[in-house]
Amino acid sequence: MKKKILSVVVTAHNLQNYIMQNMESVFHSLADKISHCEIIMIDDASTDQTSVLLQDVASKNNHCFYYRTEFKNIGKVRNFAVSLCNGKYITMVDGDDLLYSNALAQLVSFIEQNEFDILVTPLQEVRGMPPALSGWKWQSPKKLESDVAIREFLVHKKFQGHFIGKIIKKTLLEAYPFPEFTCYEDIALLPTLLSKSEKTLYNEAPFYLYIKYAHSLSNKLTCAKVNLRAQALTIMDAELGDKWRYLTASHIIQLLYKHNDQLSDANRNRMNDILCKTPLFKFFISPLIKLSIKKIYYFEVQIIIPSS
Repeated sequence: MKKKILSVVVTAHNLQNYIMQNMESVFHSLADKISHCEIIMIDDASTDQTSVLLQDVASKNNHCFYYRTEFKNIGKVRNFAVSLCNGKYITMVDGDDLLYSNALAQLVSFIEQNEFDILVTPLQEVRGMPPALSGWKWQSPKKLESDVAIREFLVHKKFQGHFIGKIIKKTLLEAYPFPEFTCYEDIALLPTLLSKSEKTLYNEAPFYLYIKYAHSLSNKLTCAKVNLRAQALTIMDAELGDKWRYLTASHIIQLLYKHNDQLSDANRNRMNDILCKTPLFKFFISPLIKLSIKKIYYFEVQIIIPSS
């Protein structure tokens, strides 16, 4: 099979009410560059009509490839998808989100002329009616030095830990697979990818619309998910280490403040250990950390988790 420029991975689980609109937006986003790309569609253990709909799409378009898994684990699904991809670069799309029309086509044109490891865009969250999908305007990506990329990720203003809205070289994902988490696999892996990336680009124009539904992850924070987030933060701290711990700590403080009672003893102790190693002077004087988080740490979290 001829090497493709970009593999678009669409993952879905019980999304029969959203998947066709999603796929239509993918086609419109790729536009006349679709022949340079492939669409890898993976249904993970759906019990509704998602599989039937995706198989129908695949039967009508020779750039689409349908696969069924029973993992019930997004980390495993993403790793499986990477193994299937024939593209030099990969971007991942959740089956209930949308892409701007012609956006990926213009990005593919850029990829054909430029070499990089990661291209990051900000996440555009949408609640309610999405904007017109024809409203995307090209902006030339700018290079981010490694330290700047890691800092921006930890500050969570320009971009966040979500894997959506990013384009990543396949070889990087092959070298550093996703942890087999049912959620927060992206937060656990992205710090490693940013650390290993030799060239990270940032495009201020988001091509991806993250549609916030009632079934979205952030609206269903179960005890299991809270503990997976703690595990992801533990992996993040292990990768980024002492240099960035004052910023990693801000995420841990928020987790403890909001969900301390849901954490297992082991995860609570891991969070405490990281905080105990945090350089407090650097934490408190940093303008990158919100005053509200500093107050939470000083007045609340130390009471929840006293120093040993």
